Amino acid sequence: MVDKRLEDSIIQFVSITGSSTRDARKFLERYRGIEGALDAYYNNPNEFAASSRQQTAPATPAAPSGSKLVTLFNKYKDADGDEITVDGTLKLCEDLKVDPEDVVLLAVAFELKSPRVGQWTKQGWTDGWKALGSEGQRSLGSSFPSVDLSVLTY
Repeated sequence: MVDKRLEDSIIQFVSITGSSTRDARKFLERYRGIEGALDAYYNNPNEFAASSRQQTAPATPAAPSGSKLVTLFNKYKDADGDEITVDGTLKLCEDLKVDPEDVVLLAVAFELKSPRVGQWTKQGWTDGWKALGSEGQRSLGSSFPSVDLSVLTY
């Protein structure tokens, strides 16, 4: 049975560092205490990585689907043009339940290379989300976790 003090230290270590319990245990056992273990972890977080690495290669995420990004873009673009304009941006904000003045939209605008406030080009939209590794409602939220993207549909 694991002693209670080690178990509490593991929980504390994981909550501070976000590491696995396995790594937490290794650091705590080697450095005999939370302070020393945390110091060692922040100086070399990969100290035990080679011993805990699996032999199989990690799965690579699928590339974002351009067609899904275009479908999502077309949902918000101006009916008479080739860009998402202010009206489409307001609809996007409404669907996301985000205030159009929320600072998160500045981050989105930067990543999607918005040419002007509230406007998005198809090229910037698709290239930006691809660069972020996102393709729509299921994965855009990981890029901007404060925004509820589950309301978007293709």
